[in-house]
Amino acid sequence: MNYFEVLTLLIIGYLLVCLQLTFDGFFLWMHGYIWFPCLLMAYSVVKQPSGTTYLLCFVMGYWIDSLSMNPLGLSILSFLGSSMLANKGYRNWAGDPYLSIFAPGLILGGAFPLFSLGIAFLIDLDPLTGWRVVVGILLSAVTIGFAAPVFLRLVDHIMNALQFKPAYRQEPYNIREISRSKAGIKNPD
Repeated sequence: MNYFEVLTLLIIGYLLVCLQLTFDGFFLWMHGYIWFPCLLMAYSVVKQPSGTTYLLCFVMGYWIDSLSMNPLGLSILSFLGSSMLANKGYRNWAGDPYLSIFAPGLILGGAFPLFSLGIAFLIDLDPLTGWRVVVGILLSAVTIGFAAPVFLRLVDHIMNALQFKPAYRQEPYNIREISRSKAGIKNPD
């Protein structure tokens, strides 16, 4: 784990949270949110260790709860639960190169709003429910599932562009014995 990668992921996460909370075009068009932070969580489940994933859960959940009118902890618990399910889905389909990236995106896109609704019902917030919410959650899950491989490559390119690369490679001297006789047997000098 590189601290610079974690800092880069936190900056990308903050930008995605701000984009999510300021731009309502997808909600007006599809009647459901496309949760951009879930795309970064899918990247973190696939490419980063569990500690980085849970750090992103806490920090991005705190940012979402602080910048919106959600009660503090709602998004944090939703991110934690959905990322645990996505991690399980990734481990189940780890052999397939496309499905192992599609599955965490699909699970995060569907589980995050469902966990949020469940927690909102538990604390008596009386959230909006109905067939439009169900259709919005399904559209969000499928959209995030299909967008996860594209976003994963985009973040990989960002990480590779910001990664330190040495100007030259230092290789150790090649220390091996060269046999100079005709039969390949060493001379007993």
